Amino acid sequence: MPSHQVNRSNWTLGFAVFSFLSITAGLAVAKQTPIVIAHRGACGYLPEHTLEAASMAHAMQVDFIEQDVVLTKDNVPVVLHDIHLDTVTDVAKRFPDRARADTRFYAIDFTLAEIKQLSVHERISLKTGEAVFPKRFDASKSLFRVPTLAEEIQLIHGLNASTDRDVGIYVEIKKPAWHREQSKDISQVVLDALKQHGYATEKDNVYLQCFDPKETRRIREDLKSSLKLVQLIGDNGWKEADTDFDQMRTEAGITKIAEYADGIGPWMPHILKPTKGAAPETTNLIALAHQSGLVVHPFTFRKDSLPDYASSFDDLLGKFFVTGIDGMFTDFPDLAVRFKANFQISANATDNPNGSGKQSPAPAQPAKTKELDGSWTYTKSYSTVYKDKYVGALFSDPEHDMAKLKIDGTKIEFKNSEGKSSLTVSGRELRLVGDSPYQDGYHLCYLVEKNEPGKHDGTPNRSLTGKYKVEGDLLTLRFPETCNCSRSGLTFNYSRNPK
Repeated sequence: MPSHQVNRSNWTLGFAVFSFLSITAGLAVAKQTPIVIAHRGACGYLPEHTLEAASMAHAMQVDFIEQDVVLTKDNVPVVLHDIHLDTVTDVAKRFPDRARADTRFYAIDFTLAEIKQLSVHERISLKTGEAVFPKRFDASKSLFRVPTLAEEIQLIHGLNASTDRDVGIYVEIKKPAWHREQSKDISQVVLDALKQHGYATEKDNVYLQCFDPKETRRIREDLKSSLKLVQLIGDNGWKEADTDFDQMRTEAGITKIAEYADGIGPWMPHILKPTKGAAPETTNLIALAHQSGLVVHPFTFRKDSLPDYASSFDDLLGKFFVTGIDGMFTDFPDLAVRFKANFQISANATDNPNGSGKQSPAPAQPAKTKELDGSWTYTKSYSTVYKDKYVGALFSDPEHDMAKLKIDGTKIEFKNSEGKSSLTVSGRELRLVGDSPYQDGYHLCYLVEKNEPGKHDGTPNRSLTGKYKVEGDLLTLRFPETCNCSRSGLTFNYSRNPK
């Protein structure tokens, strides 16, 4: 062990907890969907599933922190993504004679005391011995350990108390069928551990997830758990469970999942299907899930592993935020939290008259407001985020309860039914979605272009994201100047002709 890896306990947690606070200082994030789930902690910055990565994720103001769980030889649940130890620890160096016939080192063959001797490092490829993500934390710079589930829960509880927050835990049961082959019931062990730490009902701030649908159903029906359950949906080629994940994504499959689970955790391509040389195709998975009352938390958003259709991490997030996802797993939770905050449209913002592009807070009353005709008003405002211009309108026509506006020459009628209904005109549709209010009472809405008739069942494939809120008979809309659609810089002109 290099000398610089010794005596680091005095600064480890301090670094993880406080180093990022300077980046997030002043960031006020409202409780809203989609939730941000720190995938294996803040593993884009520190080795996955370490207490340090969990601490950093908490400081990044996430909603949930994920814990993958496997069992040790002495039946202790530890936070580890794989049933193997060799891709993220130095087990081959410390216990070279403990591999099985397949040359792999299994956590279940080691006691907790033995696993605590291992040093955790960035994930490596066993074929090359190189880091899977080479630009992440240099494993030689420090020393990290494999935590138990209890240790990580206690850490999160402590940070919740000291920061006056309520970050939840998001636990995955790994390979339950395989564990049973090793004479261990990992689901029962995990449920017992969660109950010991105050997680026992659907009201508790925890999700329990698993790829194996038989086990997820068993947890609900046989083990009688009332926790919020999420059915993970992978690719058949991964062989995560003895099931057909393709069938699981059909209407019949989703209906079956809804019998025992509260949500699904699909792979990102299950929602936005990459198309060579074109924009990704939006599937109907979210619609099916929401129709069955299931939340949708896709995985995994990484800035260092972008799909071809995304020009940047923000672009990727924007494309998914408008699909209606309820949450997201990401290795870079700070970027997702910041994007989520920027995604909120504040009513208290205005433009900077000096033309510099920098924005400043507005007084309580909106600026640049003028009466158009009767009860109609037009409000122009600007966001403090990314220097993007936002244009909004307040509508009111009590007699007809309808507004008509021109958007780049395309007329769109919106019939105000408490902000819930929409009407398609010229192939573009204004959709108002979301029951949970965002900052300042706003909800998510988006303007979409539909595919050609008969193609992909008319699922929208391009959209302009915005916000809306309804106050009495007034509807407020705000859309950005730049957007994730084929037409940017949309300008809004409003006319007093509701009929």
